[in-house]
Amino acid sequence: MAHKPKTWSKQIAEAGLRARLFRYGDRPTLYYDVFRLDGVRVRKSTKREDRKEAEKFVRSVLRAMAKQGTQAIGQDADLGTVFRLFFELKVPTYRLALQRASQTRRDMFEKAWGAKKRVEDIAQHDVDTFAHRRRSGGVRNGTIEADLRWLSTVFAWAHGYKVNGVRLVPSNPLTGLKRPKEKNTRRPIASHQRFVATMEHVDAVDPEGRLGCMLVIARYTGHRENAICQLRANDFLRTKEEVRAALGALGLDERQADYYPHGGLHWRKESDKMGNDSVTPLAPDARTALDAYLAHNPRLGEVPLFPASKDPSRPIRADLASRWLMRAEELAGLPSLSGGRWHPYRRLWATERRHLPAQDVAEAGGWSGIQALTTIYQHATPDKILEVVEVGA
Repeated sequence: MAHKPKTWSKQIAEAGLRARLFRYGDRPTLYYDVFRLDGVRVRKSTKREDRKEAEKFVRSVLRAMAKQGTQAIGQDADLGTVFRLFFELKVPTYRLALQRASQTRRDMFEKAWGAKKRVEDIAQHDVDTFAHRRRSGGVRNGTIEADLRWLSTVFAWAHGYKVNGVRLVPSNPLTGLKRPKEKNTRRPIASHQRFVATMEHVDAVDPEGRLGCMLVIARYTGHRENAICQLRANDFLRTKEEVRAALGALGLDERQADYYPHGGLHWRKESDKMGNDSVTPLAPDARTALDAYLAHNPRLGEVPLFPASKDPSRPIRADLASRWLMRAEELAGLPSLSGGRWHPYRRLWATERRHLPAQDVAEAGGWSGIQALTTIYQHATPDKILEVVEVGA
């Protein structure tokens, strides 16, 4: 006979382990289940009916398991154990797209090396084997390097995670190992002429004006397409009072509102790649585009600024916005940019501002630091190269 559905449950964390305390249907006795550090699942009765007493008992069980399982971590931790704890404790804090990407990469590494692979045994041979397997499937070195960079963050997290004072892994095994490098990295940059030509066809692709307004925001704020797609109506700050309130809510200096003559945009951490909350000023063209868009598509409050067609309660998907942009570019007779759709405008925005302090550009464009901005997004330009070589001529 099938078990009755669980009517109550609670997550309990203790000594680096997590358990679920629950009650089946109308059974008076409480049960718990937990994954030990070695990956074995334990499900038992607490033999207790009182919730407080059952929770106290489960905590004692977790402490005992952690003490016994300490020998299973450190130098003996395997890949499966590290992944399991990382996905239980860290991945839930990621936005959904990153959670899915993380799961895909986890599957790849476990398939390549096996879940029982001892982390401290990971060596150059393993990296080379993984890279060869990925290349045989037509994957570029840049993508492979990104996969290994993700794995390195997992190991860095595991090194900082302790159970009974013992690190899950004593060190990051990828440190010092050679990773594949892209020899000719594709980082195309758009032009203002491309933007103007595309804008002439955006309404033919999306008569509701979402694509046109989004493209203007991308052109004049430099932000990522996903962050733009995820904007809410009340993220558009029309007045200094609204800007001041948003700055104050984030613990920032409210006096900065004096430098928002055209209003601002609130970029939420939930949609930001780096998980940052920020408020940035609007350029005049972006403000004009937003006013025109909302005049025809009134949106107020906690609703998507750019809603999906079938479900206005949800924001437009970034992949659909990219397909729309490609279609508008095709109608304009423009060649596709190999290796980018929206990001070429982010690079254009950053490159146009190379003469400004990098820290200010990074803050305005949503970069968490200046390294990626200056080494990846800001490109050399022909006029400045000529100026460099003609010095002293």
